[in-house]
Amino acid sequence: MNRTVYIDGARVQLAPTALLGQGGEAEVYDLGDGRVLKWWKPADHPDYDGLPDQQAAATQRLAERPAKLRALPGNLPAAVVAPCGFALAGKRSQNVVGYLMPKIAGVPLHSYGEPRWRRDHPIDGGAVVAALLALHDALASLHRVGVIVGDCNDLNVLVDDKRVHLIDVDSYQFGGFPCSMFSERFVDPRLCDAAGVLVRPHDAESDWFAFAVMAFRSLLGVGPWGGVHQPADPSKRCPPALRALRRLSV
Repeated sequence: MNRTVYIDGARVQLAPTALLGQGGEAEVYDLGDGRVLKWWKPADHPDYDGLPDQQAAATQRLAERPAKLRALPGNLPAAVVAPCGFALAGKRSQNVVGYLMPKIAGVPLHSYGEPRWRRDHPIDGGAVVAALLALHDALASLHRVGVIVGDCNDLNVLVDDKRVHLIDVDSYQFGGFPCSMFSERFVDPRLCDAAGVLVRPHDAESDWFAFAVMAFRSLLGVGPWGGVHQPADPSKRCPPALRALRRLSV
């Protein structure tokens, strides 16, 4: 598998030491010049070995995401970390393999809901509320220009003091570009069947559902689907990831 890309006409080898993080779809690298690269995993990535469905999805992603990013509305709110360039597969290639973003300072909103992190990093409650209000305003602004976040979760929101930055715009839903991704802890139960399969498209209400879950967790230190749930009848026990779908809350 090749991790060589071309950025601004220059050859760049993506080194393990520059890896900032990764998810199911991509790896993020620090380019060392104030920018980061989100590099989409190709079908021959080791993570997809023996997984033909994932390999097919990777091929489709590489074919569709560049056009989607180029079609993003130009009037996105300032909180959204929009692409600032593309990485190509070769010097003379037009195949886009990832996109560039400004390197943003901030802490994932997820940390605000972690009791241990909050003990180690005391934060005034007013600052938490201010960050949530900033996130609320950013979501409302996105909806006004016809954009749905879709995979709305607290790892895609970075908090810097009282400001927020929204990342992973390549999964946003707008125009003819749907969002097929979701996070189990934040997905609106209306959208999934009993098996946890997405059967309805994301909408503004599902973004607000996810926002409510994030606000709950950030303010109380436990999500609405957290807490202890150990019914005596084993057949009624439910893993945390499925509690939202079964309406089991704290």
